[in-house]
Amino acid sequence: MTIHNEKGAALIFSLLILTVLIGFSTVFVIRTVQESRSVQIENNSIKAFYAAEGATAQALNSFYDYVNTTMSDRIGGMTPSAVENNVESYITASNEVGFFGWAINDPSATDIFTVNSTTAVHTNNNIVSGDGESYSITIWEKPGTTASEVSQNLWEFYYNYRIDSTGSSDNVSRDMSVSGDFTVTVENDNFAKYALFTSSQGNIWFTSNTNFTGPIHTNGRFNIYQFPTFDGAVSQVENTTRYYNGGWPNSTVYLDADDNAPHDIPTFNNGFTRGADTISLPASGDSDDLQDQATATTSYGSSGIYLTNSSGALDGGIYVNGNGTVDMSVVSGNAVYDIVSGSDHKIITVNRGTNETTVEDVNASTTTTYSGLPDGEDDVGTLIFFNGSITDIGGTVQQDTGVTIVSTNDMIIQDHIQYEGYTAAVSSPGQPDYAAPHANGYDNTLGLVSWNGNIRIGSSAPNDLNIHGTVMTRSGSLQVDNYSSGSHRGTVTILGGVIQDAYGPFGTFGGGGGTGYGRNFVYDERMMTGSPPPYFPSLSTFVTNTGDLTDNLIWQEG
Repeated sequence: MTIHNEKGAALIFSLLILTVLIGFSTVFVIRTVQESRSVQIENNSIKAFYAAEGATAQALNSFYDYVNTTMSDRIGGMTPSAVENNVESYITASNEVGFFGWAINDPSATDIFTVNSTTAVHTNNNIVSGDGESYSITIWEKPGTTASEVSQNLWEFYYNYRIDSTGSSDNVSRDMSVSGDFTVTVENDNFAKYALFTSSQGNIWFTSNTNFTGPIHTNGRFNIYQFPTFDGAVSQVENTTRYYNGGWPNSTVYLDADDNAPHDIPTFNNGFTRGADTISLPASGDSDDLQDQATATTSYGSSGIYLTNSSGALDGGIYVNGNGTVDMSVVSGNAVYDIVSGSDHKIITVNRGTNETTVEDVNASTTTTYSGLPDGEDDVGTLIFFNGSITDIGGTVQQDTGVTIVSTNDMIIQDHIQYEGYTAAVSSPGQPDYAAPHANGYDNTLGLVSWNGNIRIGSSAPNDLNIHGTVMTRSGSLQVDNYSSGSHRGTVTILGGVIQDAYGPFGTFGGGGGTGYGRNFVYDERMMTGSPPPYFPSLSTFVTNTGDLTDNLIWQEG
């Protein structure tokens, strides 16, 4: 009996252990399934989060394209009168949302944004990604500060926006939103956007000493000799380009091609368009508008230097009736203009901090301080207008100053013209380690405009001349005096752009290094972002510029 009892006990004990093991196994399986579900849910949640985050980033990029490309193309393709009339009507009605819809939606296509009285909305729902996740986005846009007309043909619209995104993965969803603000500026397109513009190239050649950074255009055709470099977009109206082809005059060829290998191989780093549309320079009478801005429409019959004022407050800019000279400098942080015209000699100090302008009459030994700045009738920026020629100009542009200097006839540069605030070049043009100068991050801008004459680099100008500013000769050219005589004088580096009726001579090339100067035209990238010199002549078309959408972004989850 003892033996049987021991066997029974062993059997019962084994069954007990088996039951416990089965219980543990069941618990283990249940926990494994639960943990697997939890992991799967967590994975789906992570996937949904990244889908929402990716959708938000994609929507932000799309919104950037809508307001910077789509809107710009729409406005740029309209007639000026249509832009001006419509913008004015939306400003008058305080209908900023209506302007946004009009400027971005093409009436011949499906609306990008649905517009009501207070908001503009763009939706894109149930988009399936390549990994099986899906997402939806909604872009909300509404007005911020009331829109305004800053000056003639310059308007600003202020907006707030929010992007809501939902990402989903296997029935798990996550939400994400981002919000911010931006400004849309509508204004006349400006000639300052060009690194080089000519109505005609004439017989002037781009050579291996030529280096352009920024867009260039001619209403004629370009002439290419050997290996010039172009970093910006290049366009010409003619369908063929003239290549030197190893010899002059019998070997030149006209080709609808980017190069003439192996003799002439220019580098076009941003494309070369032939057969482009003609762009007209301003009309001759447009200089009257600039003179009116400088004089506040006051007439001055006698020669001299004038600052129009009312009861000690400036109304216009600086007006010089006659020929003269200008030396620009910076003294104690203020812009100083030393101007001589005939027997009149005035030293004009502009203090932007105190909003005052001090005029020292050197010959009369008197000093007068005016309230206000010589910023023209529309207060856009410093304007100096010579009703005559400027026989000597040079100096430094104060770092907070935008200034345009206009002469009705010739203007002669006899010294460096440089910004106080800029980043200097590294090395020399043509060297592998060369880094061009730039003024990004600074507020100083300069426009030099000769309305009926030439802007000339004089015989006493130094070698390796620096000119910081955008230069325009409406009916002449930027050229070098005595360019074909003497020895080579180095390089003229222009930080800005050159707009001219005809392409002026700078020097000769060939044996012994040639004569005159080589060109190093460095484009001022600020000109493409709505920062031209004040009162600089405009094109007939309108453009939009948009503040950075990613400034002051606020991201939220949930």
